[in-house]
Amino acid sequence: MDRLVTLGLHGIQREYPNSLERFSEKQKPHEAHPAFYGCYDWHSAVHTHWMLIRLLKTIAKLPEAEAIRKAINANLTAQNLQREIANFGHPGQPIPAEPHLAFSKPGQPAFERPYGWAWVLQLAVELSDWDDPDGQEWAANLQPLTRKITELYSQFLRENRPPNREGQHRNDAFSLSLAFDYARKCGQGELEQLLVRYGRTHYFGDTNYPAHAEPGPADFCSPALTEAVFMTRVLAPQPFAEWFENFLPEIGGEETASLLQPVRVTDHNDPYLSHLDGLNVSRAWCMYRVAATLPQASASRAALLRSAEEHARDGVSAIFAGNFSSSGHWLSTFVVYLLGAIPENG
Repeated sequence: MDRLVTLGLHGIQREYPNSLERFSEKQKPHEAHPAFYGCYDWHSAVHTHWMLIRLLKTIAKLPEAEAIRKAINANLTAQNLQREIANFGHPGQPIPAEPHLAFSKPGQPAFERPYGWAWVLQLAVELSDWDDPDGQEWAANLQPLTRKITELYSQFLRENRPPNREGQHRNDAFSLSLAFDYARKCGQGELEQLLVRYGRTHYFGDTNYPAHAEPGPADFCSPALTEAVFMTRVLAPQPFAEWFENFLPEIGGEETASLLQPVRVTDHNDPYLSHLDGLNVSRAWCMYRVAATLPQASASRAALLRSAEEHARDGVSAIFAGNFSSSGHWLSTFVVYLLGAIPENG
């Protein structure tokens, strides 16, 4: 765990390099994002706070605990988090037409939609049940931002747009799963209903997914598997098993061969190729979660578990390979999230 803690603690306090430099020459990152200025980009800063808090919660007597608490106490103040809300603009404000700007440019309602939104909600989930004085203070400080994200997400789901099915930040299914976990655990019934309706409207009818087309050259998540994981939230186990057998029939056959084979990464220091390290990790946790929902005797379940172990092995080893600008500012979160998906007997 030392490597994960070191990367995370260093990352949330490191202001440069930073993606904000593309959009503003006047504001420094810590001025625009007083809570989440590190880790190169906003969403990575958010989910790295989640990762460090997760480690604080789950590892007794973590040697770096005091340093982690000090850094997070400096970042997650009520004032800092209140100022973060301004990054999401105001209702009715125009959204940039270019997809990249709509996602990345602060000060407008689509900023970090949906990936960064989902990690804010996941951070709220992690803090929601922690009986810890610091954790309770951080949870209270985060609430205004969480409410803002919940409002934005609810509005977005009511618009009922077709889902984005790419393998990167704008993929909807990846983020919908995190949002669902927040809605369920934190008692957001209206948001949960919107999520279920969205899943049934846009994903329930999918069959014979073209898994052979994956992966893309810079994917860090699998469109097929993230969709399947989201549908484990939407459907009960038996209906899900029936849906999955139609969605990805013949798991282990030629059509799904590229999906079950870990991706070979030729340069871990390349910012785009290193996304494939994350793909191996996220595929692993998706396979574990889908397998956990399928019947014990399912042939698909057995194939997914075998592949998950291979993906996890290759993906986790990459945490020692990349530099800060490639995978060092984000991959550690994926590894910690994966650890929560591995079966106890796995």
